[in-house]
Amino acid sequence: MRTDRTILAATGFLLLVGGIFHVGVWLHVGGPLEGPISWRKPILFCFASGVTSISLAWLAGKLQATRWDNWLALIFGLALLAEVGLICLQQWRGVPSHFNRSTSFDAAVLTWIKGLVLVVTLVIAVMTVRSFGALQMTRDLALATRSGMALLLISCLLGFVSELHGERQLLQDKSPYIYGDAGVMKFAHGMPMHAIQVLPLIAFGLSLVGLDEYRRYKSVLSASIGFWGLAAYAAIQTFSGRSRFDMTAFSAIVLIMSACMLAVPFLTAAMTAFRRPSRTGRTS
Repeated sequence: MRTDRTILAATGFLLLVGGIFHVGVWLHVGGPLEGPISWRKPILFCFASGVTSISLAWLAGKLQATRWDNWLALIFGLALLAEVGLICLQQWRGVPSHFNRSTSFDAAVLTWIKGLVLVVTLVIAVMTVRSFGALQMTRDLALATRSGMALLLISCLLGFVSELHGERQLLQDKSPYIYGDAGVMKFAHGMPMHAIQVLPLIAFGLSLVGLDEYRRYKSVLSASIGFWGLAAYAAIQTFSGRSRFDMTAFSAIVLIMSACMLAVPFLTAAMTAFRRPSRTGRTS
């Protein structure tokens, strides 16, 4: 295995172990899973960051190698581990990890978290751009990967928007997590984050049921459009100041159409799997 892939995979593995550990802590000590101080934060950040790093390790093996790959992987791994580590540290201290400048130490931690997020985002941006070059994979899987990476980058950028909005809200003594009356900033930020796992898995699944590349490509295209639609729906709801399911007629149409597009590969796979035994029966 290439060194950059090893670094990224090891980073992801360590974070997943951290997530499992914090699940155990929560099961032992109890407490809420919502709010700025809860075991949900280290659990969520460990698992989400872990699967993202493992996804990037997989992608790294499909990209054309460069002399900078090992350094980029090392910078990404160290920055991600440090960022999530600081978030975990604040939970263990019993204080919020974000939007917290109550002491000079907390302010320093917050500054470091923001700086580390910027480093992680820059590496993701580099890998996203590179994913639109030559990829050692089939056309349907390449589409899934490129769409997933673009959505991951958008998620990262929306994270910065969320931070800037939250800081402005604090200056007005308002909740940093809400946009307008009821928009949930983490909804817009979180929705596109895991397309890089879901879309390639859909492509893999379609190959397992025996679809040819052309049909896989069409199904993955439909799923990609559906995922982009869900990301758009989350952004519409958030930035119009509405809660997740306080829909207008327009946003309801976006949600329904996106769900239908996302369902296409699953229906295609089910129909293919259902028809296969009958064809075997006719030829025997």
